[in-house]
Amino acid sequence: MKKDAAAAAGVCAQTVSEWLKQPNFSAALQAQRRQLAGLAVEKFREGTDTAVATVMSLMQTGSDAIRLRASMYYLDRILLLAAGEHGCEAPTDRTDIRDILAGLGVNI
Repeated sequence: MKKDAAAAAGVCAQTVSEWLKQPNFSAALQAQRRQLAGLAVEKFREGTDTAVATVMSLMQTGSDAIRLRASMYYLDRILLLAAGEHGCEAPTDRTDIRDILAGLGVNI
């Protein structure tokens, strides 16, 4: 990665290593990375309405298997959001759905 960055900047890799040790350079680099990450997140947000509409549509049309998978996905996302809003830990592969629901005050 340093070699690619060095080549793009027209310097040797050692120069890039030296730049990275400078606080001002590192801070500017981190700021650029945060800005790029923010732009990427914004791009994802732009597709949110379409993604939700697609899942909602799949829950109502298609085969039973497609409706089931779309519904399970929808419920999984809702549980993740609700868990975050209530200060619960996000579920892991080892987390039982009943534990999540109980943490949210839902008894099954």
